[in-house]
Amino acid sequence: MVSYAMVVQENWMPAIKPNDPLFIHPSDHPEKTLVVDAFHGEDFDSWKTTFLIALSSENKVGFVDGKVARPANDSLFLPYWKICNDLVAS
Repeated sequence: MVSYAMVVQENWMPAIKPNDPLFIHPSDHPEKTLVVDAFHGEDFDSWKTTFLIALSSENKVGFVDGKVARPANDSLFLPYWKICNDLVAS
């Protein structure tokens, strides 16, 4: 939630640069297909490689391997993390 004090201080919206894992490009959306085939129980190594390459191209591997940790509940970055995490999960 944005407080009045944050708006007055003009720091209510953190700057997220394109190379940050929290950055969402305008073309990113939950229906965007990065991996065409869902995993069906066969050839996991090949599927995993394809999946990781696709996430890497979007700079989102850290959401899967845990390197992009959930920010504290009072962090201004938490809403951005939630959106990116949901995007990756979708």
